[in-house]
Amino acid sequence: PAQVPENFRKAFGLSKCEIRVLEDPARIEADVLIATDRGTVFPAAMAERVLRKFYFVQDYESLFYEAGSVSVLTDYTYQLGFFPITAGVWLKYFLKMHHDIDAEAFDLACDHNIYNAKNKIEPNKQSVVFYARDSTPRRCVELGLMALEILKNRMPDVQVILFGIGTRGLKLPFKAEIHGIIPPAQIAALYSRSSVGLSLSATTHSLIPNEMMA
Repeated sequence: PAQVPENFRKAFGLSKCEIRVLEDPARIEADVLIATDRGTVFPAAMAERVLRKFYFVQDYESLFYEAGSVSVLTDYTYQLGFFPITAGVWLKYFLKMHHDIDAEAFDLACDHNIYNAKNKIEPNKQSVVFYARDSTPRRCVELGLMALEILKNRMPDVQVILFGIGTRGLKLPFKAEIHGIIPPAQIAALYSRSSVGLSLSATTHSLIPNEMMA
């Protein structure tokens, strides 16, 4: 716990903000309290000295888990009376359809200082860059690789570029240029020299398509 404030500052780039670790949610006093994922909703529900509670819904987390206690409890978080603010409008409509609750939504942002067409390079040969983040099942990396295998069989000269993928023990049925987790500027450089961008999601869409299009 002693390291949490410093780790938090480094992870989120905060310098002029007091960070305290609260062991007991009942001690929270605030005008506004924001729960940021399913794991914070139940502690936030215990805070009674709060005027208004909001739920920042970044994805439909119930779909992250197989049918069972965790998925059922995650679904229950949407019934605790918090006002939802969703990342993107798809989640707003999804919550209305499945839980009959109203929400506000914001559009996903894109940093045009990084993602833009200024450094666009016409590739020497056709290429596909695929967001292959295999650490999160909802990115459907297996399906993407199966599709790329079919593509390579039909069009052997197409170059395949992967990023966000773990490379340990990785065996692919085709040749690919492989990048792991890389900084945004390097990701933008991959986009700038690619013909096609591919990003899959079994839940809400991520920032990746916006950045690819930019």
